[in-house]
Amino acid sequence: MNGSMDSTKMDREATAAITGYMYQFDATILGILELASSEELLVEGVEDFDAMGVDSTKHYQCKYYASQQLTSAVIREAVLPMLKGFLALDKDTRKVRRYFLYGYFKDTTQGDKTISAEAMGGILGPVDKPVLAPRWLGGVTPTWPRGVTR
Repeated sequence: MNGSMDSTKMDREATAAITGYMYQFDATILGILELASSEELLVEGVEDFDAMGVDSTKHYQCKYYASQQLTSAVIREAVLPMLKGFLALDKDTRKVRRYFLYGYFKDTTQGDKTISAEAMGGILGPVDKPVLAPRWLGGVTPTWPRGVTR
């Protein structure tokens, strides 16, 4: 009996992974269609796909969570690696980089949502128990936008 239960669990995990790859593929195709004539798209570059232009670069991370609701913890899991990469850049390069989380989450309506710097501070954890500890960032010291305290 255990063998059939393990097989069913593996089938579900495989189906979820394949659906996630299809979601990423669809997002990449949409990214290609939205490129400006001066931009190029790199698949599996810094993030799942990157739109590189003369004056800026946009990085897109795709997440497909059909069984998870959109929560701070889910956003944190996706955003921390992007933030670590961003903080490793020099200040001039940071000015021309933009990061996007393209995702599907259970019970969430479709649409663009922008997360403010203040809201991101809440997502990353309380000041007395920061998520951005050196173990997460590999020793990179974060610098926050003016007016945002951590």
